[in-house]
Amino acid sequence: MRFVTLAALVCNAALAADADRHKPFFVGIGDLPGGRDQSYASAISADGLIVVGSSNSATGEMAFRWTFKDRRLEPLGDLPGERVWSRANAVSADGSVIVGSSSSHYGNEAFRWTAAGGIKGLGDVCGGYFNSSATGVSADGSVVIGEGTSAQGMEAFRWTQDGGLVGLGVRGRARFVSADGKIVIGDEWSRSTGSVEAWFRWTAADGVTKFSNLPQVDFSGGTSDASALVGSAVFDGVHHPFRFEWPDRISVLKEPPIEHPYTRVTAISRNGRTIVGSAGGIGSGEAFVWDGDGEPQPLRQILTDDCHLNVTDWKLSGATDVSNDGRTIVGFGINPKGTSEGFVAYLGPPPRGSKREK
Repeated sequence: MRFVTLAALVCNAALAADADRHKPFFVGIGDLPGGRDQSYASAISADGLIVVGSSNSATGEMAFRWTFKDRRLEPLGDLPGERVWSRANAVSADGSVIVGSSSSHYGNEAFRWTAAGGIKGLGDVCGGYFNSSATGVSADGSVVIGEGTSAQGMEAFRWTQDGGLVGLGVRGRARFVSADGKIVIGDEWSRSTGSVEAWFRWTAADGVTKFSNLPQVDFSGGTSDASALVGSAVFDGVHHPFRFEWPDRISVLKEPPIEHPYTRVTAISRNGRTIVGSAGGIGSGEAFVWDGDGEPQPLRQILTDDCHLNVTDWKLSGATDVSNDGRTIVGFGINPKGTSEGFVAYLGPPPRGSKREK
């Protein structure tokens, strides 16, 4: 009789999981029990192993965490209050800290979640009615950014454990934070027009510096050091996706070759080599990926031709985030049952000699 030790079983299981991690895969993340079938994947950890977002549940919309290991949704709960609602918007590099917004006794409130402490409200900027949301988090989870409501209206903020939630003095939104938490990128809104009139860059040394070279800009992501940013802005009277290299290089991204290509760029890998987003009108969007040369390619085509995966029963409506190495992409679409569901797509290791391997 052959005996297998517990240590050997654990080792074999780990090896099997590691081998599986290096094969391309596509999977719907499912949804929380109860309520109607619907989930949305909004962000992914740096290593591509943890996904966050929101899903309908028996009690209402709720933030979740999905792990590669368990492949199921874990509800994060919500802040105490009359209404059940929470949404996760961003996750730290190792997935240990998740931030977003939740209903509370005071109104919608920015939150920070950890496994040890659960979901904790971060408060709001002083003045105005109570309404805040966390939109980004540093790599180690120690710095949180977002937008709150002050006497001047919407105001960007930065939160730390020691300093708490501090408004940046800009009537607008904080949209991106560097991995070390020392740079914050955001936009400033006009009081008269109610639209974006400038963008800003905050550092501890210089405070807020405003720029006007990207009209009606909508930032959606950046590299680890914030040296490259992506989003959409108005060029020649039309919104276009762009890539911005600090301090002043602007490149309009190539539009996908489809009819009515309303293009929305949603994220760039922290190494700067992969950009993801969607193109198409409302209800007809398609997930796209821009490679290192700036060429757009449908995610469906990559999964089918390069990864040899069968996704014919899915409509891949949009890609929302991408891992550090550009190889794991999350998004949302319509599943074979005809309901909205988040997904995770792993493209496998980069081909030898490719730009994404270097």
